[in-house]
Amino acid sequence: MELRNVIAKDRDAIISSLVNLVRFRSLKASSDGPGAPFGRGIADALEHTLALAKSMGFQTRNVDGYAGHVEYGAGKDIVAVLVHLDVVPAGGEWTFAPFDGVISDGKIYGRGTEDNKGPAIASLYALKALKDTGIKLSKRIRIIFGCDEESGWDCMKHYLAAEELPSCGFAPDAMFPIIGSEKGIAHFDLSRKFGPPQGGGVWVKELRSGDRTNVIPATAVATVVVLPEKRAAVAEVARRFAQGKEKINVDVVEHGLDTLEIMLHGVAGHASLPHLAVNALTHMIVLLSSLDLAPGASSDFIRFFAENVGYDYHGTLMGVGLADEVSGKLTLNLGVMDLNEKGATAQIDIRYPVTCKFESVRGPIAERAAAAGLALDRADDKEPLYVPSDHELIQKLAKVYNAETGLKPEVISIGGGTYARAIPNAVAFGPVFPGQVELAHQKDEYMTIEDLMMLTRIYAHAMAELAV
Repeated sequence: MELRNVIAKDRDAIISSLVNLVRFRSLKASSDGPGAPFGRGIADALEHTLALAKSMGFQTRNVDGYAGHVEYGAGKDIVAVLVHLDVVPAGGEWTFAPFDGVISDGKIYGRGTEDNKGPAIASLYALKALKDTGIKLSKRIRIIFGCDEESGWDCMKHYLAAEELPSCGFAPDAMFPIIGSEKGIAHFDLSRKFGPPQGGGVWVKELRSGDRTNVIPATAVATVVVLPEKRAAVAEVARRFAQGKEKINVDVVEHGLDTLEIMLHGVAGHASLPHLAVNALTHMIVLLSSLDLAPGASSDFIRFFAENVGYDYHGTLMGVGLADEVSGKLTLNLGVMDLNEKGATAQIDIRYPVTCKFESVRGPIAERAAAAGLALDRADDKEPLYVPSDHELIQKLAKVYNAETGLKPEVISIGGGTYARAIPNAVAFGPVFPGQVELAHQKDEYMTIEDLMMLTRIYAHAMAELAV
């Protein structure tokens, strides 16, 4: 009860702190020198957050701009709360500007409110509540602020090489109740060089879609060249493509006598949750493959993805339709494509079941790519995470969750990948409550003020439970 009272008194500060943090455009960019390996926006967000923590009386450390931490308590062991300050690009048409931190109807809107700045602020004020109430701890608590979670996790690699390894912890970067397992994450880059098209037909001169492999693209734009006498017919096929398809829109703009620009709009989302989004790129691939494409490598590249991906986000067409009883079916996201007159690259994100091996995914993809003349330029892997339900960490978090919400603390599996993989004995724990819509990587991302306060209470209780 005392923790709750302290947190309630900090309500206005918690809200304003999240609004201020959202206003940092912490998007990954080229290095801006020492202390800013991922660009100035992320470096400024980290410095701001550590300064806020220091003003609360905490010990802080900035580890070369890769990551930082706030520490409280004493003891040999460290309980880690792993959050991140970097965000994915905004994308789509927002009701409120994505980096303004607008409050409307009890909600704080902005990129990162859910993923992951809201949980970061909740965790910081949760730790402040422990400090303000003087709860005695037998372990140290560290909130670790990563800066490259949405890309390559270079932040965690650098941080853990320089700092002590925590003994346990949680990552508030998924959903409640408790995430006992996370699927393996594999990323593949496929490419092919082109020559000029051979013969007549529709020539796809350019195709661009997607910003990040782990984001389901909301838009795809193709420039196609077609004989003047056939341009009207091709344009009509493109315009009719969206008919009968939910949440798909197509715009066609005519240029000159022989060129069409086709713009396809879907719904963005997180790569691990393809059923909640509409992939504009895969729809564009299917549309283009239905046309009378000119013979050549460019057309072959497009047809490869139409035949091996298409609308199938479980990998069956690609020969990797894996599943298990622990974590369910594999998911596949064609997240990025950049095609021009000289060649093309495509990026695929795959979340594979926890009982499967990376090679069972890499092998079929490499085989099919080689047979189609595509180069496999990258094949990265993050191994699955699995913590059994009877583990002490899960049992303690289950107790906290039930006490704070009154809800059943089930242990579930996700396709997303969190920092829980970075250290031993860690799981993901929130912030999305059962029944809520997952807003990570989507337009109009928000967190309600009441959820922000509830998170602060839950994480304060969890820290105390793990560190007393």
